[in-house]
Amino acid sequence: TAAEAVDIARCLSGGPLPLSWIDQALGGDGRLVRFDAPDCYAFRGMMSEGCRLVLMWNRVAGSEGNKDESLFPRSVFYKRVVMGDLEASRRKAVTAPAKLERDALSYGVEAAFLSSVASS
Repeated sequence: TAAEAVDIARCLSGGPLPLSWIDQALGGDGRLVRFDAPDCYAFRGMMSEGCRLVLMWNRVAGSEGNKDESLFPRSVFYKRVVMGDLEASRRKAVTAPAKLERDALSYGVEAAFLSSVASS
């Protein structure tokens, strides 16, 4: 069994990513049956963490009325930024609070872009 990046494949509350959330975000109509987050595809950087989620979809015989299975991705990349979980952010809070404030504003700009029409 390969090691999993369970420390990264988490939602904001700290629990595991809900399968239903991933399925809904990808338009899977309940067909996502599982995902893996192999640690070999993970990174743990100073300002963010990320991992590739390998997706397994339910194969439906006679896809009449269902989306073609080939339309669903085999994997997606999941980036997680929770400043309180990052060692560099905790260190900056003590040694360079102005830099931490700058970083927080930068994350806000990135979040605004990602939620805008421009990123679609």
